[in-house]
Amino acid sequence: MWSDASNLEQAIAFCQRKLDHLLEFLYYDHPHLESMWPSEAVEDAIFFCGFGVVDEPLPRYQLARCDMGQRLVVVNSQMNRFVHKWTNLEILRQVTLAHELGHVILHHDEISDRVYRSYVDNHRFEDSRPHQKENEADLFGRLFLVPADDLLHQNEAQRIQMAFDERRDLSPGEVTALIKRLASRFKVNPTTIKARLADFGWLYHTRRGQNWSKDLRLRKTRYCE
Repeated sequence: MWSDASNLEQAIAFCQRKLDHLLEFLYYDHPHLESMWPSEAVEDAIFFCGFGVVDEPLPRYQLARCDMGQRLVVVNSQMNRFVHKWTNLEILRQVTLAHELGHVILHHDEISDRVYRSYVDNHRFEDSRPHQKENEADLFGRLFLVPADDLLHQNEAQRIQMAFDERRDLSPGEVTALIKRLASRFKVNPTTIKARLADFGWLYHTRRGQNWSKDLRLRKTRYCE
């Protein structure tokens, strides 16, 4: 996603500042949302930013679009046509909305009438800035959905962190089981948890492919070593 750890750390810090600013005002005006899982409050956060949310048919493989001019997020109501049959569509919708919230917060002032389209495979941009904006929206979305403090308090995350700190192996099956439990608890998909753990430098995927589910490994050394 980013070329090195320092760039990722800077991106995380930038997105976290934007997120903290949003949450400060969101929870002040709607304190009941603070007791909910973020995945359950993401649509409220979009409304709070002055954007509407509608579910409508969109082209195949397009998950959503964020229309800055119309101040509207449109979610594909026919995701079931192109995702795996075992996909939890409600969770996919919430993760998609978190990504669109990232566009709303991070990119609203770049081009006020811009329309951002999010696909199942977002690695389809030749120009570096559009691709970077998709990465930024992904990052913001998962920071919203899986707050660091909440994640670090989970036993499953602590087991992965301990194995990383002690440079011990965990089998891919064990890591996958821990990730699935975290995903269920945060009400997100496993891909979001895997990417979140990778933000801490604990996990990585091999060069054999970009499929997190098949190419997951526990990192044994820190980025700087």
